[in-house]
Amino acid sequence: MSHRLLLVSQASLEGAVQASAPPQWLSASEQARLAQMAAPARRAEFIACRYALRLLLAGDQERFAEWSLEAPAGQPPRLSASTGAGLHLSLSHSHGWIACALAPEPVGIDMELITRRPASAIADLAQLACTPNQRKELAQIASLEQCQQRFVQLWSLKEAWFKLRGTGVDFAMLPRLVCQPAPAAAVQGAVDGAHAWAWVTATPAGQAAIVSVCTRSPVAHWALHAQSHLPLPAAQRFCIGLLGSV
Repeated sequence: MSHRLLLVSQASLEGAVQASAPPQWLSASEQARLAQMAAPARRAEFIACRYALRLLLAGDQERFAEWSLEAPAGQPPRLSASTGAGLHLSLSHSHGWIACALAPEPVGIDMELITRRPASAIADLAQLACTPNQRKELAQIASLEQCQQRFVQLWSLKEAWFKLRGTGVDFAMLPRLVCQPAPAAAVQGAVDGAHAWAWVTATPAGQAAIVSVCTRSPVAHWALHAQSHLPLPAAQRFCIGLLGSV
């Protein structure tokens, strides 16, 4: 399979998910995770995300149940060995939207809907998550809207990098991650390098969103699933790497 993306609203999947009679198609480990969730909204989100991953794998709603996924405790979703040899998944959700990535190599995806924040909040978050050069860049952006969009893009790229590594966000590493625009092959002086793509898009309601995907190889093309609900204009490409010190 090629490198593929699915971007879909949870609300749009609700009818198909209910018609599929969950949780019959969930694996044993997925059902165990679901049983630990008491809040109805969290349970609905979990089922919708698992349905979206299978929809991306199957290509249509007729064969989605043929794919078996595992839900290890505290870990991201992964394909069962019997059905997904050589395939890798990544999942993100934000404010009722779901983003899934499928690749024949490890992959990380992150989606962030941009909610307005004051300049002081952006500065505080940048102090936590950005390198000194990134903070300087943000401080030089006069438009609050553009400054926030750039910060969210940096955050999203970094989160996708952590998902590629298969770990949670490490707040000690965040301010050491450099995101350099391609076509540079690597970030000078950095290790654990990866390639990334970032799209700026908007929901049908007009809310701005950032989608970022990260892999080890410089993939030529990402195919958008036919049922995706967000347009993806041309991606901005980056190289990401971890500096030894800030």
